[in-house]
Amino acid sequence: MAQQQVRICPACGTRNKPAWEFCVKCGESLADSPLVSPGVPSSASASAQPSAGAGSTVGLVVGLVALALVGAWAASRISLPRDQVSPTAFSTGGVTQPPPAPSSVEAASELDEGLTLLRTGQVAESLERLKAAADADPTDPEAQYAYGQALWVSGDRAGALARYQEAARLEPQSVRYNADAAKAASALGLRADAIASYRALLDVQPDTPGALRALATLVAEGGDQREAADLLTRAVELEPGSVKLNTDLAYALERIGRGADAAAAYRRALESDPAAEVARARLVELEWKAGRADAAMQLVNEGLRAQPEQPGPHRSLAILLERQGQPVAAAAAYREYCRLAPNAPDAKALEQRAAALESSAAPAPAPVEAAS
Repeated sequence: MAQQQVRICPACGTRNKPAWEFCVKCGESLADSPLVSPGVPSSASASAQPSAGAGSTVGLVVGLVALALVGAWAASRISLPRDQVSPTAFSTGGVTQPPPAPSSVEAASELDEGLTLLRTGQVAESLERLKAAADADPTDPEAQYAYGQALWVSGDRAGALARYQEAARLEPQSVRYNADAAKAASALGLRADAIASYRALLDVQPDTPGALRALATLVAEGGDQREAADLLTRAVELEPGSVKLNTDLAYALERIGRGADAAAAYRRALESDPAAEVARARLVELEWKAGRADAAMQLVNEGLRAQPEQPGPHRSLAILLERQGQPVAAAAAYREYCRLAPNAPDAKALEQRAAALESSAAPAPAPVEAAS
């Protein structure tokens, strides 16, 4: 029996179902990815580079005591940033489209001309053509989306969002339209709109870790930590080896009081990447709070042995030593952290902390005897 064909993601090489418009792993558009048979090498997979991940976002430096969930999926990547227009952004992915009806020939011509202008960087000219195409056929989601792309590139983000949302309304099964509507709304700080678009995307393609993570971040910002944990649990089930997903899940579990489950998720992150500083620091803190000082110190020492030039374990070591009443050793560890991460947001404060610890540990001067 013939094997079902798949689409190979051009960014990460993941195999996707033929009907999917976005990669299930990294969220990259599959619009220009041809159908191939499993086992047959493709130019997309051969040239695929490692994906930056849902962000890409967008990485965050997080301290021991407080950790914010990592930024939105791939740093709220819009499919066409202002300085780059993808030549395949409006590809139909190999699906043969019927010829336009006579009444829409003029709109189709405006759309084609507008896209050509947009792809060659003639943004102002493309806006006129694509607006005409969108106005001539207001029921065509591709025309609304294309005009939205031109508006985004021109800097009119609110106008672009409105067109993305209209395209998604006209074609609610499109992952592409819902994804860009969600990302645009996130970029504009419109959390409710972004949540609605991510939910619509997941209704169409539920097994999308990046969208689950982005939605979890948004609902957590709104205060619903339990739903965030549920969404991230689903994402980790789909991508169990992801350091970011496990770290985000662990922190969400911490927030709802599930410390043991959070520790397990942090450990999974460290199994995937022993250099995962945030996961190690948070796990050290959990062990300390649980009264397992030896286990906390073991975690720190494992990090130091694995990568002595990584700053995070030195900071954790300093905190543990200070808590254990060893100010001189703690000060030395703080100073080593600052040496390795001189531009860290907390470097100046920790330099001052080291000086204070050294001062407190210095012996008091001998009293001066009065002359007889």
